[in-house]
Amino acid sequence: MGGAVSWCAAMDEQRSQAYLSLIQELLDCPGGEEQQILNGHLELLDEGFVQVCELVAAQLQEAGQENNAGFLRNVAQQVGAYLASEGTGGNQQAALEDFWLQLLQAENEGDTAAVHQVMRQNMGLIVPNLGDVIAQFVQGVLAQNPGQAEGVAGLVENTCISIRQFPYGRYAEALEIAIRGYGVVLDLGIYSPEGRAQTLTNLGVARLTQAQMGINPAAHLESAITAYDEAAGIMRRLGLDKDLSSTLNNLGVARSTQAEMGINPAANLESAIAAYDEAAGIRRRLGLDKDLSSTLTNLGNARSTQAEMGINPAAHLESAITAYDEAAGIRRRLGLARDLATTLNNFGFAYKAQSRLAGNSSTQKQQALENAYRSFQEALERVEYLRGEIGADSEGYKRNFNEEWNRVYRGMVEVCLELGRYQDAIEYVDRSKARNLVELMATRDAYPGGVIPENIRQQLQQLKIAIAQAERRLQEETNPDYSHLNLLRQQKQKIEPYKPLHFQAMQELLDEETAILEWYILPGKFLTFTLTAESLNLWTSSEEDRQHLIDWTNTYINDYRRDNSQWRDSLPQRLETLAPILHLDEILANLFKNFPTCQKLILIPHRYLHLFPLHALPFATGEGEGKFLQDLFPKGVTYAPNCQLLQQAQNRQRSHFNQLFAIQNPTADLDWADVEIQIIRTLFPDRNTLAGNNATTAKLLDEQRQEILSQTHHLFFSCHAAFNPDSPLDSGLLLADGILTLENIIANLNLSNCSLVTLSACETGQVAVDQTDEYISLSSGFILAGSPSVLVSLWSVNQVSTALLLIRTYELLQQQPGQLAQSLQAAQKWLRETTVSGFEQWRQQCPLFSQEWREALQPVFAQMGQNQEEGINHRPYQSPYHWAAFCIVGQEEQAMATDAKKIAAFTALLQENLNNWIAKHGESLLELQQQLGDDDEKDAAAIEGWLQQRQDLYDQYTAKLAPRKRTLSLSGQKGVFKTKPTGKDNSLADQIEQAVKNNTNLGNSDPSPDQNREKPQS
Repeated sequence: MGGAVSWCAAMDEQRSQAYLSLIQELLDCPGGEEQQILNGHLELLDEGFVQVCELVAAQLQEAGQENNAGFLRNVAQQVGAYLASEGTGGNQQAALEDFWLQLLQAENEGDTAAVHQVMRQNMGLIVPNLGDVIAQFVQGVLAQNPGQAEGVAGLVENTCISIRQFPYGRYAEALEIAIRGYGVVLDLGIYSPEGRAQTLTNLGVARLTQAQMGINPAAHLESAITAYDEAAGIMRRLGLDKDLSSTLNNLGVARSTQAEMGINPAANLESAIAAYDEAAGIRRRLGLDKDLSSTLTNLGNARSTQAEMGINPAAHLESAITAYDEAAGIRRRLGLARDLATTLNNFGFAYKAQSRLAGNSSTQKQQALENAYRSFQEALERVEYLRGEIGADSEGYKRNFNEEWNRVYRGMVEVCLELGRYQDAIEYVDRSKARNLVELMATRDAYPGGVIPENIRQQLQQLKIAIAQAERRLQEETNPDYSHLNLLRQQKQKIEPYKPLHFQAMQELLDEETAILEWYILPGKFLTFTLTAESLNLWTSSEEDRQHLIDWTNTYINDYRRDNSQWRDSLPQRLETLAPILHLDEILANLFKNFPTCQKLILIPHRYLHLFPLHALPFATGEGEGKFLQDLFPKGVTYAPNCQLLQQAQNRQRSHFNQLFAIQNPTADLDWADVEIQIIRTLFPDRNTLAGNNATTAKLLDEQRQEILSQTHHLFFSCHAAFNPDSPLDSGLLLADGILTLENIIANLNLSNCSLVTLSACETGQVAVDQTDEYISLSSGFILAGSPSVLVSLWSVNQVSTALLLIRTYELLQQQPGQLAQSLQAAQKWLRETTVSGFEQWRQQCPLFSQEWREALQPVFAQMGQNQEEGINHRPYQSPYHWAAFCIVGQEEQAMATDAKKIAAFTALLQENLNNWIAKHGESLLELQQQLGDDDEKDAAAIEGWLQQRQDLYDQYTAKLAPRKRTLSLSGQKGVFKTKPTGKDNSLADQIEQAVKNNTNLGNSDPSPDQNREKPQS
């Protein structure tokens, strides 16, 4: 709200702060309490409060928090209506008259923006009664100045046009005011026929907008059509062809809207097409190419709708395609990227519908599908250009952009399936998901600190401006040349960090033991892709399956949010019914048939599937034994938002896991959070903890901790948390002084050396579900901050079972370093199967417990099972509610190098770069040699200390430590190799000493030629 504070500086500072405090209280309050809060602060409800609400709403909209922005705008409208009903200064009529005069002055002396500024300052006066004031004003002025009728009418109409275009709320009221003003002007009867026609067109636009907003649509559409018809008749009679073409286009839109509402659809579509045809003919004759392309696109839409209704579909689809083709040609020539993308998308769907016509030959069907593929492909190329244009940098813009254009991806995927291009299909499926997150990660990983260097930023900005200028210039040229524009776009793409992931690279993410299941939900079905390093399979659901999935999802989410106890008690039974809906038994049977060595599984859900514990779905094996999905994969099951993010996580090489930073029980009401942190932290030799009252956002984000966090290998939160599905960026972790929000995490945390973030809290793995296909969650914030792996929860968890699960996970992780997925999976199996007596035995034997902790936990474990029939054989945590909430998002393993491996990596680098290193670092290498001995741990620490002072060498070293990826090919032979004679290796210290002694002429050392080696080229 910083912008609101600065805006309010001109007001009384104390009052402006009171406005902001009230707004924050309204945003934080439970649903239904807003009116009570407003009634308790009547002294603050004035025009200033309405203005600040609107300003904060605009900032929230820009930040992508559409729900909060809409909520605040509703508050502003309610308060505005209240103020209007109460009047201002006790006299509403006088206030409205003064408001109207201000609007007239702003229109007369300024422009539309000036009118909108006056409106924003008087939101409470934007009420339908202002229409009465307009009528009274006109009547009074003309009574005194009858000779000024035309000038007054023109000013009133222009002011009403500005009012209709008001973009900051009170839309319905603004429309009603404008319509009343148009009516006053028309009733004067003083305009020329041309002026009357223009006013009728403005009236039609306002009525059509009302209908499109759902305000008495049938009646208002009829009113709009009546106005357009009269205006068109006048314009046709007067030969005002250009204006006539606009009115006819609007008339066609109104008729098409009636048809879409089911109002006499066949007749209204014919009327719409007649209007479009006449408008297109005029615009083609007058050379109004840009306007013509809009009319042709509308005409194509109407023809496609006729085909969908079964009205001569073959002929009408051909007509639609002809219209789209002409529109696309114009828009391509004029460089109208956004408009062209829209037309190409419609083009693609028309070809897709054409491919399904009854009576098609196989050749006709194939040709139509190929045409659809090319149309969607070009549309997506336009969409990619649009992502980087001016105005595309805000989070709100990106979310709206994704929602608008995801339909192109859906169309492309469906066409790929019908063409049998399954590799293309999974590419587009994967590319449509989590796009904003992937782009941000690519930027942060490409540039240190996630900040694009100023020179690159300026270059990108200059290219954006140049592209915009070039597009505008091309729109005005008779014979535009696009070569320069295309060159600018190519230059911009080269320096942007994001690069799309293709199928071969997707397969290269996988080894000989790992498979991916990736889902994609389409309007009439859902898809499940099974991807391995050598194969791709697709399973497609029926429409009935998809509906069952929607019904299951609605029940699950509604019960979770309304009656958590009922949801919790019925969770085992719910999960039993989900697996058959997803047909996972069939999909996995096929996987193991074709890939019997599969040991690991990566799940890539889509939309609401992210909310469910897919790893915990129950299965009946062939032997009749009950298992859970993760039991079928001994090396673990993990999750990822998409393959591209998985690749980025794998590229984040983290070779260390000995520095811990923990947030422990900030609210001092989670006793088991203390147990959890104090036990797990003993595993880390280097550890920092913020506990209790010290665990504040202020301390976590201060300069000192930020420096520590940037070097931390493992970040662990044990606290309260919550996910806000209506405003995801406000989700967060509750610390001692407030919420560490997702927005704070994205903006402030640098986890560039972190291997793992563990979020031992509620709902940390929940994801926003909307039409954008974005992946917005607390886990995405920490991934963006730099961690390749996040351990998160899918629901509100129990603190006792959570602590036991995570302590056991870390106990197992200590035994098998880096194997996080296996450790978590084994701990979950242990938690659900362990009896009361088993927990007691664990208490006595767990190596993580000190004697003090064994004694402290004894009475707690003694209480287990006391009220159960099974007694010590009771399994207190067998419900999936206790064990299935936690999952891993991102990289399943941490590449934690042993000391021996570190020494080996350094030795290999030394040998590969011997002469260069000796020349540059000979003296310091001898100093390092003096520190080395027989203790691998100390030697590894000395080596890394030496390397960290030389960043270029350290980067080579960490790359050397990284696990190698397999590169697969469909061809090639197995090779034959000779073994090397074995012998005792010299120690590293001896090798360094010998190397330095043998290279006394440090400045002029060249490698000696070898008969079996090519001479190095300079």
